Amino acid sequence: MHKKYCRGTFQNLHAAALSACICLALLLALPLAATADDSSVPEEVDPEEIEKLVEDEKGKVLILNFWATWCAPCRAEIRDLVRIRQDYSPDRVSIIGISLDFNPRAVPDFMERKNMNYPVYISSQDVMDAYDITGIPYTLIYDAEGNLAEVHESLVDYEILQEELDRLLAD
Repeated sequence: MHKKYCRGTFQNLHAAALSACICLALLLALPLAATADDSSVPEEVDPEEIEKLVEDEKGKVLILNFWATWCAPCRAEIRDLVRIRQDYSPDRVSIIGISLDFNPRAVPDFMERKNMNYPVYISSQDVMDAYDITGIPYTLIYDAEGNLAEVHESLVDYEILQEELDRLLAD
């Protein structure tokens, strides 16, 4: 009876040691996985950096869209923004997306699934405060001189965007 107990204890210890080794190996691999994922996560921007992005787009009409992967109206609006990007020359119209996701690592896969064809950055609560964003999607449209021309505090569809862009491009 003593031998059975020892053999069972040894097997339990062996299984526990093996489990511990596997857990340790997985923990050691996490930084490598995180590094690989981090390379595809969009750059984080603060309010001042967003203003610089807006300034850099002078000479074009700019659509600045604040969104998140978990926001259903945002997903619908992104579909229309992808279409706008296809229909308007990047020499005349620029689109910049600002993700307000809590988990930035969710953004690259989402961008790929939605075929997002414009630059996207990550931001956080300080940007929401700076722009007085109380809900998303939240879309700002700037004219070619860099002046704020339109503000949409909810979902805006393709036809409205097209109408506003055509008006601003005609000016």
